[in-house]
Amino acid sequence: SGPLTRDGSVVTGHLGGALYGGFQGWRWSATANLDRTETDSATQRILSGVGYRDTSNSVSTSFDSQADISGSPFRLPAGAVNTILTVGYESTKLESDSVRAGVARSGELSRDTASAKLNVDLPLASVRNDVLAGLGDLTVNLNLASDQLSDFGNLSTVGYGLNWSPVKPVRLIASVTRDQGAPTLQQIGDPEQVTP
Repeated sequence: SGPLTRDGSVVTGHLGGALYGGFQGWRWSATANLDRTETDSATQRILSGVGYRDTSNSVSTSFDSQADISGSPFRLPAGAVNTILTVGYESTKLESDSVRAGVARSGELSRDTASAKLNVDLPLASVRNDVLAGLGDLTVNLNLASDQLSDFGNLSTVGYGLNWSPVKPVRLIASVTRDQGAPTLQQIGDPEQVTP
C-alpha cells in the first residue's frame, strides 16, 4: 500500500419563491423551490506499486412546490375548529458515475411525489367559553397524510393527540404518529466511494 489522497468539490444552486394571501378569514400560501447539487470526488491510491485513480460524480436536481390553506370551517361550543390543508408536488433526479480500479459504473434515478395533508384541531373544553370549564382547556388533534411516490407506491401517515391545559401555567401535550417512509434516491443511487 502507499499514500492515499482525495480531492472533492460540491457546487450547489438554489432558486425559490413564495406567495401569501387571505380571504374571508382564511389564509393561503404557495411556495416553490428548485435545487441543484453537483458532487465530484477523486481518490488517488497506490496498491502493490500500482497507482489507481478512482472517481465519482453525482448530480442531483430537485423541484418542489407546496400550497396550503388554513382557517376555521365551523365552530363547536368550546371554540372554533381549525384546519390546515396542504398539497404538494416534488420531482427529484439523480445521475451518478464512478470509476473504481478501472471499472466504470453509471446510474440514473428519478422520483415524482404527490402529497396531501390534513390537520384538524377540535376544541372540547374551554374556560373562556365556559364549556366543561372544570377540565380547563382541552383540544383534540387529528392529522392525515398521503404521499404517492412514482417508484415506490403510496405511503400514509396517521396521527392524533391531545393538548390539555388544566390550569393557566400548565400545558400537557400527548401525541401518537404512525408513518411510513421510503429510502431517498441518494441512499439508492449515490456512486460507490471506498476509502482503503
